[in-house]
Amino acid sequence: MGDSIMWRNGKYCRVESDCTIFPNSRCEDGLCVRPKEQPDSGASQICGSNGGMTDAVRNAFLDMHNFYRSVVATGRAVDKIDKRAPKAAAMPKLKYSCELEQSAAYHAGFCQFSHSQGNSVGENLYIVYTPGFDKRVIAEMATEGWFEELEDYGVGRANILTQQLFNRPGQIGHYTQLVWQGTRYVGCGIRDCYSSTLVVCQYKNAGNRFGNKIYEIGQPCSKCAAEEQCSPAEGLCIGQLSVCEKLWHVRKCSTMTGATSYQCFPFTSNQRRKMMLGWTPYASATHACSEDYAHDILGLAGDAVKDRVQHQGDNQCQVSDGQLWRLAAAERELRNDLVPLFSGREQIIHYKADLPNVVDHFIF
Repeated sequence: MGDSIMWRNGKYCRVESDCTIFPNSRCEDGLCVRPKEQPDSGASQICGSNGGMTDAVRNAFLDMHNFYRSVVATGRAVDKIDKRAPKAAAMPKLKYSCELEQSAAYHAGFCQFSHSQGNSVGENLYIVYTPGFDKRVIAEMATEGWFEELEDYGVGRANILTQQLFNRPGQIGHYTQLVWQGTRYVGCGIRDCYSSTLVVCQYKNAGNRFGNKIYEIGQPCSKCAAEEQCSPAEGLCIGQLSVCEKLWHVRKCSTMTGATSYQCFPFTSNQRRKMMLGWTPYASATHACSEDYAHDILGLAGDAVKDRVQHQGDNQCQVSDGQLWRLAAAERELRNDLVPLFSGREQIIHYKADLPNVVDHFIF
């Protein structure tokens, strides 16, 4: 399995917030205890299979990135130069990008521990000189290793990336890219090479621009953009999803134990419901999901059609005919089951108003 941390020098923990190595760790008798991991099921629904990547590995990368961004945003990050890194006023919560994963996996396929050329994304590399390393473990190790540059070498209170800081012997550039405020997306690839395992993570928008602040200093979420919401527990700003993203990220499906947004949508056929729930509901997907699911499907169907009509031919949204068909199928399935969900017919008409007759002609 390779080397892993047994303990780290420093003070013992008093509360859970003192535990800044792994997400959701608890403090027991002065020791940080990480949660027990569930076995990797091998599912790969988020992006498909790129070089053996699974959803568990993708979530490990994303969760570790956002955890460390939260540690910084809430003022818990240790900086060698100034004891504590300043809090972040507008630190975005990252989303996972399949496009970046594909690019990162392609570059990792060359098995060269060197940065890719000719693209406009940010990039972090990590290597273990052991082939066939557990992918979820190395995802955690890589992200942790990049973040530890802050504690090992420090940035300082100014929080500005200068060329001098970047080029000094103690590397800091992996950390600064990991927490760069202007970055919104991350995607990673892992390659088993002849004598090593190579990790490549790519970022959009790229960070590490000399002379710029790594992030804006201030109380967490105090300067989130108007269209963003605050996650108070994390101190991170959560952006609104575009129509394209909402097609695969139905926002709420709270009644499905352990289900993710990817599993909730489109969730239309009985066969798929049985696979997800272990049993077959008698009527519509509203029985398996929450009222919010119905809201999202109806509103999203109208938005997606409008967006597609507005952007026909310009590929700004790139919503495929197949995606629209599945969305329309989900909407149709819910259509006759909305009456018991709402207090009056007016609400149903309100939601239906965003779905004009052009839907049927446009999709079929």
